[in-house]
Amino acid sequence: MTIIKVQVTLATNDPDLADMALIYAEDRKFMTQQRLHPAVRRLMNGDAKAFFEANFRSGRWEIGKRVEDQDW
Repeated sequence: MTIIKVQVTLATNDPDLADMALIYAEDRKFMTQQRLHPAVRRLMNGDAKAFFEANFRSGRWEIGKRVEDQDW
């Protein structure tokens, strides 16, 4: 498992971008923009950024449980 940062868009007029997030590991390894699963959005609890355990597979992050905030 890798710890990743998930950052959501704060505001957009484009409904196609409303569910998008920027996701990456500490060294910005495997930086992606991908749609968040509603369960992940719920785990974020309205936060603009959160940290999770995840695995990178087939060009996408598979996001697991939320972890404490990191200092990066």
